Amino acid sequence: MADFLQASQPVLQILQWIAVGLFFVLMLYMRSVFVARKDHDALEKRVQTVETTIALIGHQMKQGPTAKDLHELNIAIERLTGQLGVTNERMSGMEDLQKVFKHQVDRMEEFLAKNR
Repeated sequence: MADFLQASQPVLQILQWIAVGLFFVLMLYMRSVFVARKDHDALEKRVQTVETTIALIGHQMKQGPTAKDLHELNIAIERLTGQLGVTNERMSGMEDLQKVFKHQVDRMEEFLAKNR
């Protein structure tokens, strides 16, 4: 049996080198497919940060106004705009009235100034 092992030693060395080469190729393949622990931990931390941010934004959006609230606000603004238009018309009517009063006061002043 010892003669057989000695005779097949070159073949065993070739098989050993093939096995080492296959192991090396397998390790390179594993390195390209799997992520290093350090990179995995960094990515996991980044994903957790993004998830926390998304949860915070979702919470803030729940507390914000709904579409119904915005619609009601739009209606209230439209009503206010209409009321301001009416007020502006009334104010322009007051300007005309002020002109009439000013004219009457001017006439009274003139009359009083002449009769002194």
